[in-house]
Amino acid sequence: MLRVEKICKSFNGVSVLNEVSFTVDMHEIVCLMGKSGAGKTTILRCLNQLESLDDGEIILDDLKITAGSKNVELQKKIGLVFQSWNLFPHMTVLENCINAPVYHKLMSKDEAISKAEKMLDEMGILDKKNKYPATLSGGQKQRVAIVRACMLEPKILCFDEPTSALDPESTKQVARLIEKLASREIGILIVTHDESLAKELDARVVRLG
Repeated sequence: MLRVEKICKSFNGVSVLNEVSFTVDMHEIVCLMGKSGAGKTTILRCLNQLESLDDGEIILDDLKITAGSKNVELQKKIGLVFQSWNLFPHMTVLENCINAPVYHKLMSKDEAISKAEKMLDEMGILDKKNKYPATLSGGQKQRVAIVRACMLEPKILCFDEPTSALDPESTKQVARLIEKLASREIGILIVTHDESLAKELDARVVRLG
């Protein structure tokens, strides 16, 4: 279980998060919702250690970070699919997927390719493995970003506004993919303004602000 306990974060003296607490269990889908500026994306950045905590704790199993601390092992167990996908434009789909595990020497290149191809096939985009991101649709980019995040086998997978750039049909496809991921011992945390997505996923909603 992921436990976020009384986390605080300020920027230039302005409080963005003030003692925010919630949990995400394995198999569970949780949607973080609230008005713009409520700190939803900041929570994701703190979870992924892109921002440091001012106070509070983030705990996953026996791993923990507190104010000003870093934990590389915890970072590996929490994946993030960015709102803008953040795919490397100069790399093919396959290269985007294998880059991190090979760079961090978590698996050989051949092992990474085998795993990525299997996951791309499950996502229905194996035929795009040698294409570049610029040639993909928004829904296809989203699937590539999901595969890339899952290559490190995270226990918690975070999404930042996963349907904001997608049409209704692509939104439904992404919802089905998220449900499939949640069935695999992965906890899902979604930042979204999309009330219909939360209902579609039958997610537990945590409201901020």
